Amino acid sequence: MNTYKLGASTFRNCEKMRDLVLSEGVTDIDNWAFADCQNLTSVVLPDSLKRIGDFVFSGCQSLSNIKIPPHVSMISEGLFYDCKSLGSIVLPDSVKCIRSAAFWGCDSLTEILVGNNVRSINEYAFYGCLRLGKIILPRTLDELDPSAFMFCPNLRELSVEDGCMKYDSREKCNAIIETSTDSLLVGCYTTRIPSSVVEIGKHAFCGCWKLQNLHVPSSIHRIQKEAVTYCNSLTSITVEEGNPVYDSRVNCNAVIETATNKLVVGCCTTVIPDSVVEIGPFSFKGCNELESLSIPDSVTRIGNRAFMDCADLE
Repeated sequence: MNTYKLGASTFRNCEKMRDLVLSEGVTDIDNWAFADCQNLTSVVLPDSLKRIGDFVFSGCQSLSNIKIPPHVSMISEGLFYDCKSLGSIVLPDSVKCIRSAAFWGCDSLTEILVGNNVRSINEYAFYGCLRLGKIILPRTLDELDPSAFMFCPNLRELSVEDGCMKYDSREKCNAIIETSTDSLLVGCYTTRIPSSVVEIGKHAFCGCWKLQNLHVPSSIHRIQKEAVTYCNSLTSITVEEGNPVYDSRVNCNAVIETATNKLVVGCCTTVIPDSVVEIGPFSFKGCNELESLSIPDSVTRIGNRAFMDCADLE
């Protein structure tokens, strides 16, 4: 059987292309080959295919039906970027890596079955998958970028299989925790932070629009910047008594760093206590429901981007 490769941007922006069937023998599709074919709805790829390049189907906003062949080892960078009609996809066990922005903006994607041998998921891999509700990551996973699931507001079931050496979802917490550091890397709106977790990582709850309650257990001694941003529905923030680093004094609906009196996480119902001297960076970032806020005279510093994207703040 003759084999051949499709070159870069071969059929890019072919607006009238609707159905694509590639014959056996194609082993390699180079970057951007079918990008911006906006009316392409269905793709059949041959089993001979071993490599799909970067951004091959990016901007194919009507694409709803595609099957990844069994010898493809990588979901390349931006492969399905902005494929707004893609509702579900199955990744074969041959896939070992999901690269950056692979499913960025696939806002109709509700279900993805990740193959049993995926080892790495790169930055922004599922960014903006607005309807994604459930994902189970395989026990083979040993590299997960914390930004992979930013702005997945409907994600309600999030876990990694038992037996994973690097990550866990202890106590059915609906989160991904780095086992060796007890750091919560990725959460969702149903996450319950276990009492064994000591850190909430950067971007852990970024874009969790449905998150209503955040309870910080006494074990938490570090909350990274931008850990809780763009959480529009967040109305209740509490810190467990006995936490040596943080508090939520006088029922303020905020997280305050006790030693410095710095507010580090706020929400639309926050009342800033007059003991607070600083509003930390990113503390209200993306809090769209925040309409007004009284800042006491005790505050002498407001950090960068503290109120960025608070669209309704007057």
